[in-house]
Amino acid sequence: SHQEASAVSTQDIFGWTWSENIGWVSFNNSQLAGCPSGTCEARLNLTSGQVSGWARACSGTVNGDCTGATRTDGWDGWISLAGTGYAVSMLGGASSYAWGSDVVGWINFNSNSSSCTSTAPVCSVDHQSSSYTNSACNLITTQCAPYLCTDTTGACITAPPPSGCFSVGVACPGKKTATIRKGTTTTLYWNIADVASCTVSGSNGEGGSGAGASWNATSQTTGVVTSAIQQKTVYTLTCIGNDASTFIDTVTVSLIPVFQEI
Repeated sequence: SHQEASAVSTQDIFGWTWSENIGWVSFNNSQLAGCPSGTCEARLNLTSGQVSGWARACSGTVNGDCTGATRTDGWDGWISLAGTGYAVSMLGGASSYAWGSDVVGWINFNSNSSSCTSTAPVCSVDHQSSSYTNSACNLITTQCAPYLCTDTTGACITAPPPSGCFSVGVACPGKKTATIRKGTTTTLYWNIADVASCTVSGSNGEGGSGAGASWNATSQTTGVVTSAIQQKTVYTLTCIGNDASTFIDTVTVSLIPVFQEI
């Protein structure tokens, strides 16, 4: 079991941690005066994640609270948090060690010293962040602002999602339905932002990826004229966004009913 020490904005570390072998270890400045050398305060480098300074095991001191200058077990209790070739790291990993002199030797500060299999990133429930576990068993979380996390890849979107208009009969912002006489044509309009490609296809077989540039553009503000409409037809606009998402919209062309006397 353990209790975690906390870091404040000054980069000082304070608090206690528990070792089943050496008892309570203090990171509090008030209990670190008189360390063997250098800066006594335990400090966190927010850029590198490395810790420097000293900690002290208190359970063996005369008063049991690090206020005594000597210990009853022959060890002064001092633990060096950084030195030549070693340092405690808040990022974990295989090299997060401190030195407790030749009495206790190396002290492993890695919260999980086992190797891990990296996991694929997943989105948080609110899609505000993306997280994965790396091979050092560390949970890596990225905030996705100003955009969101996509469930397709579990990663943060690095471009705005597609947006725009798909209209029939009149230019954008236009309308989604049109009613025409059988055998006549109408015009389709669209203008979609933040996309890599778009294509329009009709339920009557018109358009599609093989229909030429006019049906496969990200924008048609002057419009594309359909073939003669013989039956109710739904036209579908499908775009691939710069964020790798898919944008789909539809318009519907219906026929004016023809009445016959009987």
